Amino acid sequence: MLSLARVQFDPFEIDAVKRLQTELEEKNIGLVLDPDYIMKNIPILNYINPHIRISDEHKVLNFHKQIGCSMIVSKNNPVSYMATDTGYPFSASALPLYYNKPPIDTIPILMLTHARSLYLELTLNSLAYNLGFDPEIPVHILMSKPTEDTKKTVEKFKKKLNLFVYETEENVCFAGFNMLLQHIKPEKFMLLEEDFILPQNIKHIMPYWNRIFSERLKYFDVVGFSTSIENSSSDHYNVVTKSDSKNTFVYNWQNTKGPLHVTGNTLCTTMKHYVQCSDRNGPFYITPDGHLMSKSKWSICSITGYHIGFNQEMDFGISLISKRFPDPVGKQMLFDHQKNEKFEYLLTDIYKIVDQI
Repeated sequence: MLSLARVQFDPFEIDAVKRLQTELEEKNIGLVLDPDYIMKNIPILNYINPHIRISDEHKVLNFHKQIGCSMIVSKNNPVSYMATDTGYPFSASALPLYYNKPPIDTIPILMLTHARSLYLELTLNSLAYNLGFDPEIPVHILMSKPTEDTKKTVEKFKKKLNLFVYETEENVCFAGFNMLLQHIKPEKFMLLEEDFILPQNIKHIMPYWNRIFSERLKYFDVVGFSTSIENSSSDHYNVVTKSDSKNTFVYNWQNTKGPLHVTGNTLCTTMKHYVQCSDRNGPFYITPDGHLMSKSKWSICSITGYHIGFNQEMDFGISLISKRFPDPVGKQMLFDHQKNEKFEYLLTDIYKIVDQI
């Protein structure tokens, strides 16, 4: 009799489902697309998402049949199910589980930093940890009139990340994203502000998140993680809806509909879509995150990051509603630390790049 497996998946993970199905068929295991399918006294493998993998699948099924339990659980993941009249769940802590590395191009991560070195270090530390299985992801960070502490913090992570460093003498604020896009010209990119901590569990439940985001951009304009709102400031971020309940072992996707808890952090999109959504106004000539989301077909992961920027007034004494952003001039100089060379950019020229696509 053909052994079976079942998988829980989002409709826009069909490419990953096909990869899993191909691998299982090579091992004479059929894949059932009903995540609740179960058989009487015959075990069926269970995949909590199409990216996870179970080692020695037939060994697991044979063992399950032999001990006659209702479910085998490993590392808090249900690995196989079986409908029985008697029997209890069995915990197999040593069962090897791992995640498949999607054969998808990576997305470069773009960051800006100025003077909040404490926030920057926490953010970069979380990023380096959660790229532990995918360390080649390029991270481009622009130091905008950086303090000495900011420079030292960036230097600390040169051996922990695939880091590319740039610098401006003026505090260009969000115009730095404009300059990075002109300088790098990526087809896809992720915006990660220096005050957003990625949770530790990403590495363990979605280790190849960057590639998963990249593949998901085939179906959506914007993909990203959601934002924790527990620390939202009372004078800046008025949230009237409740956060979704969190599950640290299983993630899900919210696609275009429903309440959206997201800031401008970890949002992935394409260069073309990002610029086309812009109102083409100064001083930064970028697309604000809220504006981008309102014009996009989006998909946001239920995993929430912690936006420490909401704590700015408490930590630095700077009100979140005061005028705290500079007005950079339209022509700027960017110093590329890798090439040891300066480049001049006109902020409005970003639209010429996309108009040529």
